[in-house]
Amino acid sequence: MSRNESRRLPNLKSRTAVTARRTVLRTRAWAAPQVENAGKFLQHSAAPKVSAMLSSAARRLEPGKARAPRRSANRALAGAATLAAAASAVAAAARGHRKQDTTASDDQETPTAG
Repeated sequence: MSRNESRRLPNLKSRTAVTARRTVLRTRAWAAPQVENAGKFLQHSAAPKVSAMLSSAARRLEPGKARAPRRSANRALAGAATLAAAASAVAAAARGHRKQDTTASDDQETPTAG
C-alpha cells in the first residue's frame, strides 16, 4: 500500500460512515409512515375480522349448555294429585286417631247405674 493510499483510507472510512448514517436515517424516515399505515390497516380492517373469526371459533368450540329437563303438564298434574291424596290420607288418619282418643275418654267418664 502506498503512502497516499494510506492517507486516503481514514478519509474514506469517515465518508462511508456519514453516508451509511444518512442512508439509515432516510430509510427510517421512509419506513415509519409505512409501518404506521400497516398498523392502521390492521387495527381498522384486519383486526375486527380476526376478532370476529376468533369469537366465532370460540362459540363453535364451547359445549352446549345443559338444559333443564322439561316436564309435561300431565306429569305435573299427576304429581300434584298424588301430593293432594297423600295430604288427605294423613289428615284422615289424624282425625281417626283423635276420634278414638275422644271416644275412649268418653266411655270412662260415663256413670254406671246401680
